[in-house]
Amino acid sequence: MSIFIVMPLNFLLYFGSFISTYRKNGLSIASFVWLIYSIFAAFSIYLCLSGLYWKVMYSSVYEYEPISPIPLLLNYLCVYFILKPLDKIQLSKLNFSCLVYSRRNWNIIYVLFAIDIIYALIKIMQLKTAISFGFGNLHDMGGEYISTLYYEGNPLAKLFNALGRFSNIMIVPFVLLYIFKGYKNGKCSKKILIFYFFVFIFNALSIGLTTGSRANLFFGLLNLSFFFLLFWSDLSKKTKKRILFGVIIIVTMLIVVTTQITKERFDDNLKRTAMDSVFEYLGETFPVLGYEYWNKAEYTGGQRLFSDFFSLFDNNFIPKDSDYWYHYTGVRLDWFKTIYGDLYIEFGPILPVIILFILAISFTAYLRSGSGVSCQRISVIYRYYSFCIGGIFGFINLSSIFDITVVLLTFMIPYFLKKQFCFIPIIKEKN
Repeated sequence: MSIFIVMPLNFLLYFGSFISTYRKNGLSIASFVWLIYSIFAAFSIYLCLSGLYWKVMYSSVYEYEPISPIPLLLNYLCVYFILKPLDKIQLSKLNFSCLVYSRRNWNIIYVLFAIDIIYALIKIMQLKTAISFGFGNLHDMGGEYISTLYYEGNPLAKLFNALGRFSNIMIVPFVLLYIFKGYKNGKCSKKILIFYFFVFIFNALSIGLTTGSRANLFFGLLNLSFFFLLFWSDLSKKTKKRILFGVIIIVTMLIVVTTQITKERFDDNLKRTAMDSVFEYLGETFPVLGYEYWNKAEYTGGQRLFSDFFSLFDNNFIPKDSDYWYHYTGVRLDWFKTIYGDLYIEFGPILPVIILFILAISFTAYLRSGSGVSCQRISVIYRYYSFCIGGIFGFINLSSIFDITVVLLTFMIPYFLKKQFCFIPIIKEKN
């Protein structure tokens, strides 16, 4: 089918879902994710219809070659499945009446806050190093070199970096909610809330800043949006205006940083300009799925994406590097693939749909069980949101033993939070 038909139709699917969700719930977590997918779909239209796709991508297809709509429809179906549970996530549905604001609880919060501050200080020192090297130059050095540069001979920094990253994933969402509601109920000062917000915002963006990664910067910004969307309906108009002003400042600063990264990485490339690479970044994910992977990739049977688990159960299994998988699959694997496309390379066309449907059903069942959509479960909900919005790029944060360990610990956190921070009323039986 003509690319001039497929890409606009792909955009209409996502944008139509955004409009439908927005009409039901306003600017909610679910409608925002649909909007982000729509924006990427819109950039895909520009990238392909302008011919820029064939200029900046090392594509295996001829210019304006027909594209199959099937993989894009299957990807949309998968996105629909995984986003459906997010319809239930609204601030009004979270039960805050059970939260206990005691001296002991505040002491625990302050200890966790201290870990976040130490983590932020470590990242500030690393940011100075990144600026001196140049963001783009540092990124090109690779992850192992960056890790050696930051942590070699400094085990304490490595320890607090690990604690800070775990805290940001598993603890911070609840702490932020606890402080926010504490401020709304007069239990903590405005200064504490604002200071914590600034620390949280910096920490969320710090990985991208200290590694020169545009993807991590953008992903961090999208993860931050979860909390603003969650609190949005409970904020005054004056506060909303201040937040929007702050967002404009942060986004402007990030544009400056990402522009610098892009110039350092691509200014010497005669094939594309720095701006071309930005359009490629925002628009490649959907055409790559249809043009480069569909009916071309040799399936890996899960050995590429889930190599940790093969190593765990087979002592003779040796994980392969990206060069090996490039030759094995016959396709480039460094492009954004979509959540369906990433799994398609592993298992073919049908199994990814089944896997993502089961994930969506399982999370829906989790939200309906026990305490439901509750404040102590906010870290689990945040983790799922991050997984869903990362689906633009691929099957992210759920493929390694480390990822699964983090997920399991995140699911355990609500039991501790409920026991320590929530009041459970005792219902007396009538005689």
